[in-house]
Amino acid sequence: MIQQFSTRTKTTDEASDSTSIQNTSKISGNLTPKDMGLNAEQNRVGSINNAQKDATEVEKQFPEIFLKVFQVKELVNKLKEILSLLEIQHLVILLDDFSEIDDQSMKVFVDVVLAPLNNWSDEFIKFEVAAYPNRVYYGRIDTGKIDIIDLDFYNLYSEIDRSTMEERAIDFTKRLLDRRIDYFTGQPTSLFFDTKKESMENYYELLFQISMNVPRIVGYILYFASERTIASGIPINKAALEAASARYFERHITSFFEITTYSMMSFDEKVSILQLRELLDKFVESLASIKKRIVTGDLTGREYREKFNPYTSHFHLSPTYEKFLKTLELNFFISKYNEMSNRDGAKQSIYCLNYGLCVISNLRWGKPKGTEFRKYFIARPFDFNGLVDDFLKSSKRIVCTNSTCNENWALDQLPNLEFTKMKCPECYSPVEIISTSERLKAEIKKIDDSKLLPPIDFSLLHELNKSGKSLRPKEVAEELDCSYQLIAWKAKKLDEEKELIIRVKIENGKTVYELTEKAKDDYFT
Repeated sequence: MIQQFSTRTKTTDEASDSTSIQNTSKISGNLTPKDMGLNAEQNRVGSINNAQKDATEVEKQFPEIFLKVFQVKELVNKLKEILSLLEIQHLVILLDDFSEIDDQSMKVFVDVVLAPLNNWSDEFIKFEVAAYPNRVYYGRIDTGKIDIIDLDFYNLYSEIDRSTMEERAIDFTKRLLDRRIDYFTGQPTSLFFDTKKESMENYYELLFQISMNVPRIVGYILYFASERTIASGIPINKAALEAASARYFERHITSFFEITTYSMMSFDEKVSILQLRELLDKFVESLASIKKRIVTGDLTGREYREKFNPYTSHFHLSPTYEKFLKTLELNFFISKYNEMSNRDGAKQSIYCLNYGLCVISNLRWGKPKGTEFRKYFIARPFDFNGLVDDFLKSSKRIVCTNSTCNENWALDQLPNLEFTKMKCPECYSPVEIISTSERLKAEIKKIDDSKLLPPIDFSLLHELNKSGKSLRPKEVAEELDCSYQLIAWKAKKLDEEKELIIRVKIENGKTVYELTEKAKDDYFT
């Protein structure tokens, strides 16, 4: 069975040309003296079939073959016997950062390891998996038999009570800060904040708006803010928190596009991601234009009475566009904030820009206080349905994956193709959405392929560059959320094979990393 798998793997993705020729000969005649004659006829019918072997066949074969060879039930029974001696009733396995692995690896892992152990262990093995929304492959796991717990702000609190959603989220921020500061310092939270100009409730609300209740972001914001204030003997204030939000955005979020540019990934995937930077720029430009129209009096509704510094951080669009914004949302450029019906009664998804991006772009985050401003976010000027629709029409097309078919459609045909389960009406091959930006393709082609690196490798270089100083493996690992052993192994290769990093021994035999001039010239000039 393993030989069978190996053979199939070798033929994967190879184009095969088969030619079929059929010769048909027919001879007829009349040999009577009166009518003597001979008729000859030959037909040649040919057909040429070009087929592209699909890797999907191999992907399906591998889990089935592996499971026949590797007896999962036998393993589970042996584990039960061993652990029963210790009176252990369940084996709990925690899987963190599950969404970080690529799609193909995720499918193989779920089909070969996760699903069999989950389905065949009779509740003996329990998994707790941390993953981003919409970045999970379930395979043969019955989703009706598992608990899905949302941790992001909107999904978590909108299920409970949408009218008090923001109040509950701010209360989480308050409890997070109060309990941890009390645990580590034994002091009240207010001791570390300037409460002469702002109340603690305002600080809790501001920290929620900046972080969308992601504890790690809260930690970074407080760390950056304390460098400006507490380190100088003064309490944290609003200006310090806003400056920290801008610093966090520039140092930790915008790097996503830089890493994509120099990462080893498929050409189409890279173009698709980098196109989102253009879309994000359009969001910022449109919101800045709305701000200008409010300030100049071009927009005269009662909701725009605040002319000096109006709120322009949110926009709304149809839920059908959400799937195209997921990458921006997962990387914290934007966040889903709410759902409401517009004046036409159509359901709309409300998104907000990252708070730090708003600070950098001079856009005021939030909306005016008061019940009369309840529908401020879904006012006509903030309707971005047309903007997103125009962008997708000009930047995306749907194509058939069969190279001999070459059928393609505009994006507005997506509902019809979804009805046919994303199959080509002509040849029934799968179809896919591709990006069509010629400008981006030309820019990407300018990059020397020898400079492309795995994402974690370039992230290591990026971390050293933005820090501006030597870093130990542990410091880099903490920033990139991985083990220091992985960083040490990557740094060794980047030093010996690429000459992009210098490993320097310091006191106590410890090692720190620095960028070489070659790395600075190739990636950061």
